[in-house]
Amino acid sequence: MKIGRIVIAVIVVAAVAFTVYRFVGSKKVEVVTDTRPGVMTVEPERRDIVIYTEQIGTIAPTQSVSVFPKVGGEALSVNFNVGDNVNAGDVLATINSDALTALKIQMDAAKVTMNDTATALSRTQALADTGAVATQVLEQARSAATSAALNYEAAKSQYELQSSYTSIKAPISGVVETKGVKVHDMIAQGTAIATISGNSGMEVKFGATVDVQNHLKAGDQIKVLHNGTEYNGNITEISNALSSSTGLYDVKASLEGEALQSGMKVKITLLKNKADNVLTLPISAVMYSGNDAYIYLYREGKAVKKNINVGIYDSDYIEIKDGINTSDKVISTWSNELYDGAEVLLSQNEGVESSADETVGNAETESAGNK
Repeated sequence: MKIGRIVIAVIVVAAVAFTVYRFVGSKKVEVVTDTRPGVMTVEPERRDIVIYTEQIGTIAPTQSVSVFPKVGGEALSVNFNVGDNVNAGDVLATINSDALTALKIQMDAAKVTMNDTATALSRTQALADTGAVATQVLEQARSAATSAALNYEAAKSQYELQSSYTSIKAPISGVVETKGVKVHDMIAQGTAIATISGNSGMEVKFGATVDVQNHLKAGDQIKVLHNGTEYNGNITEISNALSSSTGLYDVKASLEGEALQSGMKVKITLLKNKADNVLTLPISAVMYSGNDAYIYLYREGKAVKKNINVGIYDSDYIEIKDGINTSDKVISTWSNELYDGAEVLLSQNEGVESSADETVGNAETESAGNK
């Protein structure tokens, strides 16, 4: 009987122990989780922001002259072709001008009149020496001879001048770019027979918008790309008036590189905008509501919304005109849990908050009985 009671007691104790183990020993430790969104911060920095733009330009000779005849007529000879190198003064073409024929007739007539009046003066002078004619008659003969001589000289000068125009000469040395005449063509004044590109080098011409034109000045360097080869250039001329044909400001720049030829299309890289030593933030730190820009500042564990005014920006940074200073800590990570006054958790690598504020435990702990 005594042994039986002991067995019963052991069974009761075991049952109690099992019950305690079920309801106490196996109870899990509660997991405490920090629900604040984690954020990282940056401090505003001063830097330069430089923005470049690309334009398409056309290569042209620095000096280009169109050749026009000064008299009209038939082309008797044409002594050039496209691509020829010519020197200043070379005869490009000759013209047979009807106007020149008329001037020749006038000159010859004036010469006859001059000779006749000279002969009359000589006879009158002889008669005057004998007293056969009055002094007044002699003076009239002298005046007529003088007038006739002047008329002849004028007609001769006009003829010689127009005659020189029948030989059309190259005004500069260079390469013939265009040809607009053939032998026996009738040429009119004001019609170009050729275009000559000078030997003084090449330039690139392009149009600039007003925001680009405002940041350009003579002497600025540009980069020109053609078929994978880059050339350097310097701006030489910037128009202050909009072109009626393009609506842009015409710009010219001299170029280094003999491989570039007139008419080539090239890509130009030049300054579009620049801000020196301005306060900046990474673009990712700035958010917008409509057209209004804002940021979140980190202050004593909270996100504080701050409206700002922004300026120009490149691919990485944006200019901050006002609203913050260099000592502010700006939240640079986005979260849909951010709002003005929201409690946030500064990332551990910021060195501000310890891991004690982060999630306690990774998952459920082991049961107390297995520790």
